[in-house]
Amino acid sequence: MALITCSECGKEVSDKARTCPNCGVSLSATEETSSLSEAVSPPASPNKAAKKSGKLKYVLLAIFVVAVISTLAGQKDDKTPSGPSQNAASSAKAPKQELNYEVMSASALFYEFKQNEVAANQKFKKKRVAIEGRIHSIGSSLMEYPEIVFSVDGSHGFATVSCEFPKKAIDTIAKMSTGQHVIIIGTVKGLVISTVFLDDCIFGEAKK
Repeated sequence: MALITCSECGKEVSDKARTCPNCGVSLSATEETSSLSEAVSPPASPNKAAKKSGKLKYVLLAIFVVAVISTLAGQKDDKTPSGPSQNAASSAKAPKQELNYEVMSASALFYEFKQNEVAANQKFKKKRVAIEGRIHSIGSSLMEYPEIVFSVDGSHGFATVSCEFPKKAIDTIAKMSTGQHVIIIGTVKGLVISTVFLDDCIFGEAKK
């Protein structure tokens, strides 16, 4: 025989008794309640819904990371040279090396402008020309670029053609002297008062 505790008075009574001998309360209801309480136990594992939610977050995060990596890889491929065909295209875009020009004298160029400046601008302005003559002076422009000046025939130095070079030509021009005969290729800027200006000049040769 086992003893149980009465839920009403707290006294110990036999588990065979149907009523408590002390307070008279029915023990059958108490046993059913006790059995029901023992049968019902708290969940031993975490909430399944929470587990599923956590797994879903990890899956979505993994998909996002893969998408970002794929996008970055695609951008890198777009910037990667495509091989010989792209090299050929780059070569095609490279500026051609300047070849020989038919040469005119610095005086002839000046008189083209002096006789009809409008016509000379249409013919020469912003175009590459080759001129020749003897160096009248060597100096620097207002922007400190090396400069060679030709004197126009018969002007006694009052009419000139000024040729401005890039600064990388300084060492070459430093070795030259007045009176030296040279051929210069440059872009015509136009006539200002009594001087025709050329810039972006290089030294050239006449066609044979």
